[in-house]
Amino acid sequence: MYTYESLADPEGEIRLAILQPGAFSDPICITFRRCHLEDDRPDYEALSYAWGSAADPSVVYIDAITRAPLAITRNLDTALRHLRHEAQSRTMWVDALCIDQESTHEKNHQVASMGQIYSSAACVVIWLGLEQDRSDNALDFVEHISSCVEVNFEMLTLQPSEHCDESERHFGDLRVALPFKNSALDPVLHLLERPYFKRVWIRQEIALASHAVLYCGDRRVNIQDFRKAVACLIYKGYKASSVSDGLSLLLNKARLQVYYLCTVVPGTCTWSQFRVYLGDAQCQDPRDRIYALLCFLRPSEPLNDLKPDYSITTEQLYTHVASRIIIQQQSLKLLDSCYLTSRTLNIPSWAPDWTSLLPQATLNTQWSACGWITSDCSIIDKSRLSVTGTLVSYIEEVLEHNLQLEGSSYDGCKTLVNTFRRLTPSEEELEVRKWSRRQWSRMLCSVVASFRFQDASDPSDETVLKFHHYVDVVETICFTEAKAEELLEREDLKMKLILHIFRHAWLGFVFVKCSDGRIGFAYPGVRRGDLISVLLGCQYPLILRPCPFDGADVTKLWEVVCVAMIGDLMEGQAIYGCGEMSQRRAVRLRLEEIELQHIIDGQTLGMYDEKSRKLSTNPAEILTEMGIKVESYQRFPHRLQVLPETLRAVGVDLQEFILV
Repeated sequence: MYTYESLADPEGEIRLAILQPGAFSDPICITFRRCHLEDDRPDYEALSYAWGSAADPSVVYIDAITRAPLAITRNLDTALRHLRHEAQSRTMWVDALCIDQESTHEKNHQVASMGQIYSSAACVVIWLGLEQDRSDNALDFVEHISSCVEVNFEMLTLQPSEHCDESERHFGDLRVALPFKNSALDPVLHLLERPYFKRVWIRQEIALASHAVLYCGDRRVNIQDFRKAVACLIYKGYKASSVSDGLSLLLNKARLQVYYLCTVVPGTCTWSQFRVYLGDAQCQDPRDRIYALLCFLRPSEPLNDLKPDYSITTEQLYTHVASRIIIQQQSLKLLDSCYLTSRTLNIPSWAPDWTSLLPQATLNTQWSACGWITSDCSIIDKSRLSVTGTLVSYIEEVLEHNLQLEGSSYDGCKTLVNTFRRLTPSEEELEVRKWSRRQWSRMLCSVVASFRFQDASDPSDETVLKFHHYVDVVETICFTEAKAEELLEREDLKMKLILHIFRHAWLGFVFVKCSDGRIGFAYPGVRRGDLISVLLGCQYPLILRPCPFDGADVTKLWEVVCVAMIGDLMEGQAIYGCGEMSQRRAVRLRLEEIELQHIIDGQTLGMYDEKSRKLSTNPAEILTEMGIKVESYQRFPHRLQVLPETLRAVGVDLQEFILV
């Protein structure tokens, strides 16, 4: 087998593989050329592909004289045969060939240089695989759509291309869904679900390419055309009949993940966004789920100078990254990505397990449960994190549901009605909580409507319903005995539209009933007895689970279960007090131009005071109005300091939690 010669300067020097000419069935022969990226500025192409299974390997032969064999995967063998020229050589950089995979020292340096390698290539050659599952039809779709539209990826808009035929200008109209039917988009789904798009490294390889071309069998498509076609799938939507029964959810997931990987820009990502961009991407080494995305980090993010180090374990890497981020930012935003039930590694519950998949559902909030107050957290040791917050209540009941999204409207309505009525409190419970039916319905809607209403934006979004429409529906369902079929006929309540919104908003969540009467959403895996907390530095309420006492250590320890949406907690009520929030509502700002004073911790949010008709985007100002003294506030990076004794003085029952 071939033995690599060590690179003299693994930080700046690379190997290039010169693919010798040959017929398709000829053995694959390669010679290596070593060069310095910056000094020599070599002319080469970089291959982007899915490694495939290492089982039943093929071989390439290195050097025309010695012809030393080197094992490669079958997928790489297929790619090289299709890309090889018959009469002339082709100079390429291929990770499996050009990096000595057995040398940890070389791998550390070469992986750190991969961003420069792909950005310096004359062309990034993307190999999707052989023609199959009508992939030619999918590429016809890409070429046709891309020829009809121009896309503004910053403004998320479309317009007809200059040479678009008049009969096809509708492709550039966001108001018109893609016209395809009879399962015409099935081949597109199959293409987007190919193993290539599951690779974690392709995000970097595509994003850094100055020029890239996709190859699928004997077809080739420019990456810019592919990006435009995927954008159309996202921006315009499609008709239900354009995919086969049961495939719409798969297409929704695939188009979104491919859109993210085609449009993410280096230097724009935060650590809290990592798992969204990762999706269900795969890699042979779980450490690469961190290393492959480093080029996307904002310069202001912690650890933006992190270098690949394959001498440490995955557990050590994930714990180190999480602890550094939390302490440097004095923020618990990273806990949004922690899900106890999906954890597969032996790491603290406060460190995201980047090897596990994100839940299909995502939470949405307009404000901060902790009033944007910065955490005063500290690392006790490698597994324990000290944080401050308040316990609000505990989970009394977990309600699961089956919304049957692919079923009929009647079936879905019946499920919704039954779920709502299981949540409905008795008159005695309402009296104890001093809630009217309307107040309880508003509390529930603040969660189940997930801020999909007109009043949740400023300026208000006239294309969606007002909040009271949702409250009317919930109050009617919960406090009348109308049957599902009767409710569907209530056009005055806009019942069908609202139930459709609810069905999609609840996908992937379970309901929780809390001991204090509040209702909320959480991820599957929460249990009766889990605690609802609001921690300083955490935007969402956090569900904690007490750990059993361990021997002589009587310190109370807690595990992070997941974040949640809990009624009457999402807008800072645990800090401000519920009474103080009765005349205020959180809004998302819809602005043509965003200025620094509109941003709170990276988000364009504000608080509208119904009484004074004043919009505030200054969380320190709001705390002061509530009688809570602020020590200091800066917008970027976000820091809002309030002393623990100040919060205790206004009635917030702050305590320390040791998370493990």
